[in-house]
Amino acid sequence: MAREIRLERYHPNVDANAREFIDIANAENPEFNLLHSLAEKWFKNGFVLDLDADGATRWEEMLNLTVKLSDLEERRHRILSRIRALLPYTHRWFANILDFTYGEDMTRLIFNYNAYELRIDIAYEIQEYTHEIRRYARVVIPANLTLIMQSTKQAPQKIYAGAYIRRYRQYRIDAADSTDINADNKSYVGLYMRRYRYYKIGGM
Repeated sequence: MAREIRLERYHPNVDANAREFIDIANAENPEFNLLHSLAEKWFKNGFVLDLDADGATRWEEMLNLTVKLSDLEERRHRILSRIRALLPYTHRWFANILDFTYGEDMTRLIFNYNAYELRIDIAYEIQEYTHEIRRYARVVIPANLTLIMQSTKQAPQKIYAGAYIRRYRQYRIDAADSTDINADNKSYVGLYMRRYRYYKIGGM
């Protein structure tokens, strides 16, 4: 809608070349161009994806959003997400909204329907938006769901696990299965010995 206002185009032909009308047009053209720019700005600020900084601030005040000094495109997405939160959603649609607002694969929804529980796993890169995502989720999800926020950080490193082996020797003495009784009525009890070996493997 860019347009340059030139009032001399609207002057009658008999006056167009007059010095006075030329000076009047030169004096008023900047004022009319300024009014046109303001009208265009107000019109664009009626659409979320066309907001400028002033328009974003006004929308954030109306929606009770915390104003942050961040990228304008990010502010537009936050405003649009809050407006969309007024509608009912499925969990797949909610996941798409989070991807659109905070980046693809930056959040992951984990549902436990039997326990009426929803976990939102937030990537470490956007951990600063945890409270904002919680507030937004509370507007969208059913009130009977327990909401749990967690954050996962991918750690590209190797993990080493150690173990040790211990050997045990155990001696066991048991009574014999039978006894010998001689004519002198003396009892003799026989014993035998067994040896066991045990190996135990444990973690470090």
